[in-house]
This record gives sequence, C-alpha cells and structure tokens, in this order.
Amino acid sequence: MYKHPPLDLLHMADVVEDTTAIANIMGEFTFLNCYKQHKRQFENWSHNEPTLTLNGGKYVGYEAVKEFFVDYNEAQTRWANETMRKLFPEELGGKSDEEIWAVGSNTVLTMTTPIIEVAFDGQTAKGMWYVFGETTEVYSKGPKAAWNFGKCAVDFIKEDGEWKIWHLFVGTDMQCRAGQPYEDLPVDLDPKDDPVAVEFGTPTLPMDAYNTRYNYYPYPIIPEPYATFSETVSCGPEGNPKNKG
Repeated sequence: MYKHPPLDLLHMADVVEDTTAIANIMGEFTFLNCYKQHKRQFENWSHNEPTLTLNGGKYVGYEAVKEFFVDYNEAQTRWANETMRKLFPEELGGKSDEEIWAVGSNTVLTMTTPIIEVAFDGQTAKGMWYVFGETTEVYSKGPKAAWNFGKCAVDFIKEDGEWKIWHLFVGTDMQCRAGQPYEDLPVDLDPKDDPVAVEFGTPTLPMDAYNTRYNYYPYPIIPEPYATFSETVSCGPEGNPKNKG
C-alpha cells in the first residue's frame, strides 16, 4: 500500500487544515439536507464534470447533477408543501412555500465513521462515511418515518484554494419503515407522487438494499493514502481506467 513520504511541518499543517475543511463541508451538507436547502448545498459542488451516483443510476456533468440535486428536489419539496396544505388546511392552508418549506419532513442523514485521505499533492482528497438516517418524508397520505442506512463516499477537488465536492456516491444498504423489520425489503418502500419528470441518467452498479440472501456490497473502496488522483480509484461508478481490464 502506498505511504506518504515524511511530511515537513508546513505540509502536515496543510493536511490538518484540509481535513478540517472537508469535514466541515460534509457537516454542513448534513445540516442543509435536514433543512432541504438544496441550492446552498450545491454551492459546495465542483463545476469540473461532477458526478452523483445513487442506487439506481448516476448523473454526469454539472447541469445533470444540478437537475436532480437542486431542481428535482426543490420541485418535490414544493409538491410536499402543497400536499401538507391539503392535509392540514387550518394550520397551513394560507401559508407560502417559504413559510412552510419542508414542513412535515425530517431528513437527518448522520455521517459517522469518517475516513478522510488528502492526496500528497494536496489537489484532491477522498472521504468515506457510514450514514445513519432517521427520515420522515411526505407522501400523498402524509408524512411517514423510516430508517435508512448506507455508505457515502466522496472525491473532493481543490478549486481556487477551496475544496469542492467532485464525485458523490450515496448507496443505501437498507431501509425500512419505522417500527417494521428491515430484512428483504426493497429500497423504494412507497414511491411518492412525482410531479416532475427528470431523466435519471444511465444505469450503474447493482446496488440493492440489504436482504438475507447476500452480503454487503463491498463498494466503494475504503480510501487509502495516495499521491495524486491519477493513481487512485474514483468513488464514481466508472472507477479508474488504470484499474480496468
């Protein structure tokens, strides 16, 4: 396994500063996700051909990622607001989207077990977390609570001295309605009424939810020390061409 050469004090200080900045980006990501502040979340994304990979597919390129991450999620939240107005007309009927933004939802995706590796050249970094999710989302009949567990892996890139999310992978291992067993349940427990048609992108890895018939999918690879990004494996579904064949 690659090991960094001995670091001088200035390089060590840079690594500490970079690691803290990356941890803060993901902490902010979690809080803004709770508040459904997708536009603010997206300010931390790179413009350099970013990717977003989920269980069922991936988005490639800035506009495609934005279409899902911001446009689709905001449209879904507005639909949920309208649903809650209909369900609770006395409390919410006369209020604007801004006044009741994300009412009824509580999407807490807690990042645990942080592993952060900054490249020796200081231009990229890799991080991986296990996600403990306590979520409540709005469906046509009202809010429903669920447990969500999975992995989050990120390639970061430094642009103009600031760290940005470059490739984001979020894979759900298991999900179940609160109060129900999780074994052998599909990831999509109760599809929402979807007001927006968004092209989901191309298929990617067969990331299924956990069930009793197979072990955890060993992907993405746990980050290890590396010198430069060309010598490592991306958390994106395509990995690194050097490692294919």
